Amino acid sequence: MRMNCMKVLSGWRDRAHAHFCLRLPWRKRRRRKGGVSLLEALIAMTIMVVSVTGILRAFSASLVTGADAEKFAHAVLVLQMLDSQLRMGEFYPLETNTGTTSDESYEWNVTFQSTDLTDLYRVDLTVTWRRGQSRRSITVSTYHYQETSTL
Repeated sequence: MRMNCMKVLSGWRDRAHAHFCLRLPWRKRRRRKGGVSLLEALIAMTIMVVSVTGILRAFSASLVTGADAEKFAHAVLVLQMLDSQLRMGEFYPLETNTGTTSDESYEWNVTFQSTDLTDLYRVDLTVTWRRGQSRRSITVSTYHYQETSTL
């Protein structure tokens, strides 16, 4: 006893058949209640934890890199100061030329090496500082003319 559903729906003569027509397979879509399942919540939390961890690692790495760059830039300034003092004649080839900066965070050393030419010296300017447990240093080599009569 199959009746035309459109005909029944238009007249609503047979209530049972009308109910059958409303439950056709394409009308069986269940509507979900509003909310999130436990699995969806766990997946979302996992994605969030992974992304926040990555962001925090990148942030801490940038802080360390910035601190290293600042220390290196300060060491270069100390090297420039030593080079200026060398050119003004404040260091002499036969003396020990070492020291620290005023805050004692950088150590410096100026060493002279004689060359084949008279009164010409190879000068190594070295600045050393600490980074955690390790020591970092930067060295610049230059040549300096120093007359023997001024020694």
